[in-house]
Amino acid sequence: MRKNSSEFVTSFVSEAGTFRTNKDYFAYAEMDDLACWIAADGIDSDEAKNSAEIAAQSIFSELLEHPVLSRRKLKKYLKNAHKALKAESRSVRLKVSMVIMVTDYSKMIWASTGNARFYHFRNRRLDFKSRDQSIAQLMMESSRISEDELGENVERNNLTNYLGTNKRLKIRVSKKFYLNDGDAVLLCTAGFWENINNVK
Repeated sequence: MRKNSSEFVTSFVSEAGTFRTNKDYFAYAEMDDLACWIAADGIDSDEAKNSAEIAAQSIFSELLEHPVLSRRKLKKYLKNAHKALKAESRSVRLKVSMVIMVTDYSKMIWASTGNARFYHFRNRRLDFKSRDQSIAQLMMESSRISEDELGENVERNNLTNYLGTNKRLKIRVSKKFYLNDGDAVLLCTAGFWENINNVK
């Protein structure tokens, strides 16, 4: 399917909230045969460099050059963004939590690292929500806290993985799945989801 055979509506909001500077970054690109959306959260303390933008632009530069819906390619692009952050890290290690969605207008793939989230809605109901890579998520999965407590738990931003980590990078990449008319997708960082009630 091509872009002119489908209609995608994109909206976004990005605010600094209680922080002095807004470290989030949102961008998207719609080409004839492929589209991509990225929401990223710079989780480092470097005020001179926008780590979220560095990571997102690294991915876009590769995706625009090779626009293909591929799990393997998407994972490679995220790994290269990880390398770009490490190369730019000087006095402060640059760190990013990111979620990305790529579609050929009929099928889609999403990927995430850190605690940026992907939500998929079908028939106006939540169909799927990605899992965080955080201590709080591990606590929930071991039944130490409930899902309702996840958004308020002190460990929700204590991440086990993210772009720029000095450990082995672990990226969650979905399988390809088909989109239906009326589907809705939400990409968001922790600054959004930790301030809303658990989505049912």
